[in-house]
Amino acid sequence: MNKLINFKINGISVAAQKGETILTVARKNGIYIPTMCYISKTSPCASCRMCVVEASGVEGFVLSCNTPPTEGIEIITNNDALQNERVNIMKLYDVNHPL
Repeated sequence: MNKLINFKINGISVAAQKGETILTVARKNGIYIPTMCYISKTSPCASCRMCVVEASGVEGFVLSCNTPPTEGIEIITNNDALQNERVNIMKLYDVNHPL
């Protein structure tokens, strides 16, 4: 029997099967996390860093596309700090964009 991993995303109780990531569970539950490099038919490459989230008890940001949840963890997908991080990531892309 496959034991589910119970945790919360934005205060909503969700469950993951072994091998699922925070991003896949969020998508299954209709919770939006922005991504650029994530393509569902390939393994996550974690190169764009747009899918950052906050996880309780973890310092800094976590990449939701390749991080499996742990029992009881609480995930925040959007707040001012995450928004600022994503804006800074986009600024880096703009600096190197040919146009």
